[in-house]
Amino acid sequence: MIKKNVKGQVRKKTKKQVRKTPSITQSSFGFSSTDGTLFVGIDLGTSRASIAASNGVREVVPTYVGYPKDNISEELLGAEPLFGELALKHRLSVELIRPLAHGVIRDGDKDGENRNLVAAQQLVRHLLERTRPKPGQPVCGVIGAPARASIASKRILINAARGILDAVMIVSEPFAVAYGLGTLDRTLVIDIGAGT
Repeated sequence: MIKKNVKGQVRKKTKKQVRKTPSITQSSFGFSSTDGTLFVGIDLGTSRASIAASNGVREVVPTYVGYPKDNISEELLGAEPLFGELALKHRLSVELIRPLAHGVIRDGDKDGENRNLVAAQQLVRHLLERTRPKPGQPVCGVIGAPARASIASKRILINAARGILDAVMIVSEPFAVAYGLGTLDRTLVIDIGAGT
């Protein structure tokens, strides 16, 4: 079978030829799976956040972070924030924050605090803890960003992961889907989520 590539050059393709998708893990991060590094993919969605790890763990939680409203709530629930379903279950006792309510982490609040960024950082840490990394194990991650995310939004995502992951890369969510399917060319990816 003869096909033309994107540049119009003729190339011959045999039936047994299998297109391999290059691995981004080793070359991009400087780590490898053979040195015990845990690789994670994170999607911080408007309504759900998910993580998939190279150790086989996959978790999905609603994108909610809850902080006890008062001393009584703190005594009842503990001082730590609640995440996902647990935060929703105790919504009358906690201040619920959706750090990605509009598809991006808003940088700075009216009172000058970065509650959304802090909540996003705690959510990333919570997701990572769910993958059960070994003590001292290097963790490298890829975080999906909406296709139309600005450079500033991507920087905020990197800041949310800073200090939690040893290395982080931000990629467009539609690209991540096509890459995962091994179909980077002649592919249309339609992204329909709560924020799009």
